Amino acid sequence: MIVIAWAYLVMMAGHSMPMTGANSMPMTGANSEMNYSVGLFTSMWVAMSVAMMLPTAVPMLSAYMQICQTATVKSITTVSPLVLISGYLSVWLVFSISAAFVQVGLVRLSMMYSISPAIYQATASAVLIGAGIYQFSNLKHACLTKCRAPLNFFIANWSDHPRDIFRHGLQQGLFCLGCCWALMLLMFVTGVMNIMWMVALTALMVMEKIIPKPDVLRRITGFALIAWGATLAIKLI
Repeated sequence: MIVIAWAYLVMMAGHSMPMTGANSMPMTGANSEMNYSVGLFTSMWVAMSVAMMLPTAVPMLSAYMQICQTATVKSITTVSPLVLISGYLSVWLVFSISAAFVQVGLVRLSMMYSISPAIYQATASAVLIGAGIYQFSNLKHACLTKCRAPLNFFIANWSDHPRDIFRHGLQQGLFCLGCCWALMLLMFVTGVMNIMWMVALTALMVMEKIIPKPDVLRRITGFALIAWGATLAIKLI
């Protein structure tokens, strides 16, 4: 699934899919309005969520599989991990649809009004600074802590009912959303179809969940984003 999502994104990028960037309009070009459909952008954001967020779910999936293997040895009924993943991805599906509507709104806004690049640069600056500040928030820390300890969660909430496992996937997806939503929104700044930034952000989000001391990386990332946003803001003066 991850490979298919990345292949789709590379194909879309290769077909000159419109991009959002800090120094440009949200979308540019004389493409027909059909190219700016909610369906197209939803498929793009869903593919990004699968490609970028499923790798970060490896600790969760590994923990669940570890318990399932132990349970199977003891002849205890288990639920397929696909049910867990379905719950997890359901959260990111909602995020993807929301992001697609935002992107379509930006496209249509840029078509209806003549908005100066400075406004978009100011918006990009605000997004970067906001994402940087969020890296230091208690909510980010709490959600990241939950994401890094899925084994304890599954042991405390073990069930052999598919409905419960799906709900656990939803819960883990919400923890992940609370941890990573601000970093995902950086795609509006770096370029929605910028493959290199997708890879970089995916690596960052994975490292936050698996390295021994994530708080150091979290703070470094926060300072870097704030500095980047401040630099853009200074250029506007």
